[in-house]
Order: sequence, then C-alpha cells, then structure tokens
Amino acid sequence: MLINISKVYDIMQGIFFVKDQSDKVFRKKGAYAYYSGDELREFSEEVGLSGQVALNKKLLNISNIPEKYLTVLSGLGKSSPANLLILPVVYKDESIGIIELASFKKFDSLAEEILSDFMNQINEKLSKLSIQEDTVK
Repeated sequence: MLINISKVYDIMQGIFFVKDQSDKVFRKKGAYAYYSGDELREFSEEVGLSGQVALNKKLLNISNIPEKYLTVLSGLGKSSPANLLILPVVYKDESIGIIELASFKKFDSLAEEILSDFMNQINEKLSKLSIQEDTVK
C-alpha cells in the first residue's frame, strides 16, 4: 500500500500504524523506506502528533520540518524531507489507523484531498477485514 502511494506522490518514507482494539494502542504494522534511530513502535491516542491526529480524526500537514527530526537515507546520502503528512484511518467515527508520509515536495490541497480519499478506500478494506475476523471468531 505505501509503495503504491510513494509512486504517485514522490513519498520518500512512510509508516503505517493500526490500533489494537484490546488495549487501544496504535502499533507499527508496515513501513516504506523508513529509517530512524529513535523508532516509535507504538503510541496511544492523544500522545504526540500522531496521537492527536487519531484523536481529532483530521489530517495534519507539516512543512518546515526541523533538521534531524526525520532523515531520508540512501546509499548516496541523507537529507530531511520538506513535508510530513499524518493521516487518520477512520472507521465508524473511530481512528483505527494512522499513516505518516514524508516527501521532499510539499503536499498541496489537491494531494491532501486525493490522499484523504485513498484513506476512505483503506477504511473500507480494513472494515471488511474486521468483519471477516469477527465472523471467524
């Protein structure tokens, strides 16, 4: 999923968190080209920027990211991205996931709208998986 988004929007890094319904903690489930010395593997609602996005159920678009906050790494070098977009995955008015995307380019309002629509597609797929899991149990 993150690979497909990266091709369209020049995403340099991405990470996907899913809420564990048993303890309401968001846990890392996937990543694309992600590198961090201080890797966050889980968080709760309200904690940090991702937790606030989960709580408010609204995307957060951050430009002017401080140096060393986030590093995009390749064999040729490393650099800080220009933009970080944090998107909630919402199902039945509850945040069930968070996707963070970093890019060297700024996300404009059209990209925000298209990526929000993409989140709706993810919501539908996750809800179907959730229904299937409930049926199996």
